[in-house]
Amino acid sequence: STFPLQYWQIPGAMDIVPRQKQFKEDMKMINDELSVLIKNAIETRNEEDLEDIERRDYSKTEDASLLRFLVDIRGDEATSTQLRDDLMTMLIAGHETTAAVLTWTLYLLAQHPEIAEDAVQEINACVSDENGVPTPEEVRKLEKVRMILAEGMRMYPAPPILIRRAIKDVTLPR
Repeated sequence: STFPLQYWQIPGAMDIVPRQKQFKEDMKMINDELSVLIKNAIETRNEEDLEDIERRDYSKTEDASLLRFLVDIRGDEATSTQLRDDLMTMLIAGHETTAAVLTWTLYLLAQHPEIAEDAVQEINACVSDENGVPTPEEVRKLEKVRMILAEGMRMYPAPPILIRRAIKDVTLPR
């Protein structure tokens, strides 16, 4: 998005330039998969009033997902395009912010090995799985690790910038 010549807008560039061709194929795969998930979620929408949906315990829902929540909360207003756009935003934004948080937190831990060692000791004390995979209950007990992540986010908030470009003119209501 910052390259001076927007070569991806040249007709046929998406089919010739290797990076753009791969990007186009990847986007098709993601959109095809999202289309199947969205269609299924819309077809199995739970028609309840807003208060029931807000009180629902999604940990006990068979299809406990963000998509399920969005479809249920929006009701008939949920279109496939809106849902796909929302999911893509959350997927991309979630990926970028998680990567930034982990990068900066690991950087800070490298600067303070004694704190890194405290985190390792807490994880070893709390997590019982031999492969190191914590349960949700064990994650809640990792107080030092939570504080370390919070400090990393305080010192290096993510994302510092977000570049967006309008792809068409939009007339806003007055």
